[in-house]
Amino acid sequence: MSNSREHEVLVICKGNAVKIGKTEIKRFEGTLSRNETLGVLVVPNRNGYTDQALLYARSSPFKLLLTNIYDLECDF
Repeated sequence: MSNSREHEVLVICKGNAVKIGKTEIKRFEGTLSRNETLGVLVVPNRNGYTDQALLYARSSPFKLLLTNIYDLECDF
């Protein structure tokens, strides 16, 4: 018998031509519930987040994964 637990995952894919900033990360947090939900934000290129967005996400009380279409499988 397995002891598996179900987890919610919310994935949002962005096609922005500009880097995703801290404000966009805050908006994404607003869509997540405070439970075990993992938030995955996917952008089209490897350098798709501002430094401020990356720093903010690291200190977030939410479980966030900021990735891109090239590294998604490895990061997940």
